[in-house]
Amino acid sequence: MVGAFSAGIDRDRSVPNGAPRRTMDRSERRRQYLALVARDRLHLAISCVKYRPIMRGEQLPFRWRTRGGKRKKAGRKPKWPDRRPNAPHRTRPRHSAAHPVLVTLRARGGLPSLRDVGVFREFREAVREARHSPAVGDAFRVVEFSIQNDHAHFIIEAADGDVLSRGMRGLAIRLARAVNRALGIRGGVWGDRFHARALKTPLVVRTAIVYVLMNARKHGLRLASGVDPFSSAPWFSGFATDAERSIAPTPTLAADTWLGSVGWRRRGLIGLDERPRAPD
Repeated sequence: MVGAFSAGIDRDRSVPNGAPRRTMDRSERRRQYLALVARDRLHLAISCVKYRPIMRGEQLPFRWRTRGGKRKKAGRKPKWPDRRPNAPHRTRPRHSAAHPVLVTLRARGGLPSLRDVGVFREFREAVREARHSPAVGDAFRVVEFSIQNDHAHFIIEAADGDVLSRGMRGLAIRLARAVNRALGIRGGVWGDRFHARALKTPLVVRTAIVYVLMNARKHGLRLASGVDPFSSAPWFSGFATDAERSIAPTPTLAADTWLGSVGWRRRGLIGLDERPRAPD
């Protein structure tokens, strides 16, 4: 660029024809070039100042803002502040077919109680229909369940993590439609993604069965016969004493894993007076 510019500078038109031209060394040519660049920059700065009033906006000061991180009150907020936080949206752990899973589905706010005879009738049929789902077939099994006022508990067996996800998606859709039919409403029923916990030992499986079938006692409800009618307890065969049984066809499937069928029984059958506690 300097060479091209200097070529133009050497043509001094004020020198008469035939007169020798004055030559400049490299440093002088560069001084003239920098002088012209400085002049152009000055003209540009003057133009910016001259036409500043027609600019549409002012540049705002930059402020550092952070998102996430470990700080007070950070993280995903619950949809309803008066309820417990939603299940975290993180990658679920790898599922093993040998381990039953304790699953919880929570209803959205504003719905009537799910512990209604009409709701349970539709709910029970939806659980029965889930056994014949073409997407998962016998690879997804609902072993036990119970309904509370605003949530439902299940013990599920699935062949792998993908079957568990697809099976729970189909089951949640069937149950939502059943609740809508029973209550005569429309729209979503579940307010959060399902929470799942693997049951890896016989004692933990037994504790989870008590937790599901006797969950009404945890919420202060009295069971006259010791069996919760809004659960699969009327079809359960693992009570230590005779219990009231339903004559209707069972909506659940028998456990297929060793932990769900044989292993937990080695820790003792379940008494009708037992109270639930969360699996350790």
